[in-house]
Amino acid sequence: VGRSGLFANPARPASFGLLGASPLYPEVVYATITGGDLANPAHPGRRALYRSDDAGRNWTPVWYHDAKSDRYDVGNASWLKGQWGWTYPPSGIAVDAANPAIVFTTTISSAFLSHDGGKIWREVHAPEGTKDRQPSGGMMVTSAWSYAIHPKDPSCRYIALTDYSGWRSTDGGATWAYRPEGNPWHNNTYAFALDPERTERVWAACSVTHDLTTWRYQADLGSSNYVGGVVSSTDGGENWTPVAKGAGLPRK
Repeated sequence: VGRSGLFANPARPASFGLLGASPLYPEVVYATITGGDLANPAHPGRRALYRSDDAGRNWTPVWYHDAKSDRYDVGNASWLKGQWGWTYPPSGIAVDAANPAIVFTTTISSAFLSHDGGKIWREVHAPEGTKDRQPSGGMMVTSAWSYAIHPKDPSCRYIALTDYSGWRSTDGGATWAYRPEGNPWHNNTYAFALDPERTERVWAACSVTHDLTTWRYQADLGSSNYVGGVVSSTDGGENWTPVAKGAGLPRK
């Protein structure tokens, strides 16, 4: 098939991954592509999704998921906006057999639906929200290690997650806010300790290493890349401070 519109670069060939099409409308094709002419200012990014309406002779990019891009094409917002999840291409594609303009895609962390052939996408992996106010429910694709409810005030809650440290709720888990400020190891939280009398006082055990108890690379924990520590907060998790050096904890 042709490559018109694919930002091809012979010196940096693109790698083609998934294809999606309707058996009733085979001239409409979706393809995931990695690489290509990245120097072109109109290129949608290293990992992209393209659509062809003429059986592959000409292509148009339909995947602008960098929240900083002028062409950002996600019409609603959820917990992942602006986060690492945007850098990934679709890992799954399904096209409506009766209408090829309706396409459903998934990434390693998200799920999206378009009704106009990829011009505008809608996040469907979680309820609409932001990092400041994310409703509960939906598909947050990560690992949860612990869930802490304050004994004095059950409306105050914390959840320890892989990839996103600092999620807290002040309304009994109905909505959550992402608060990693001040935490140098905000990649992952594994455990919490709550002051039983002061709801604003909390400690968290954090690390830059993901999924310590499950991933096979834990055998390489001697690496200088795998560090962490204990952080504390005096304002209910709004801000965090590393526990002072010399407090008996090992340091890298």
